[in-house]
Amino acid sequence: MKINYKIISIILAVVCIICIILANRAPKEKIVYKETYTQQTAVNEAYLNQIAYSKTCQLCSGKGYVACKTCLGTGKDYDMIQYCNGSITIFEYNCYTCDGIGYRKCPKCNGVGMLSYTNRDVLNK
Repeated sequence: MKINYKIISIILAVVCIICIILANRAPKEKIVYKETYTQQTAVNEAYLNQIAYSKTCQLCSGKGYVACKTCLGTGKDYDMIQYCNGSITIFEYNCYTCDGIGYRKCPKCNGVGMLSYTNRDVLNK
């Protein structure tokens, strides 16, 4: 079988031309989606953050505070020590949880007495 070098050189030339064309092509641009903050977006955010309605906190009945669970509203706490001979000593001190006041800020309304719901809260229900 006789090898025809002319055909091989033509094929190699065509392959080289195709490689050069492919190498010089511009890469595809990546599409990046950017959210633009427009005036309409600002208006929508402002609407969503507006207070839709408020209601009285049921946990504290609108007072903003609740009785301390540690001292049961007395402001005092007690420790008892019993000695080997049978005697008992009781120590009275201010409650560490409420600092001796007897009540604490309501955990549900954060001491305000009212629960406020924004439009965002209403729409997410």
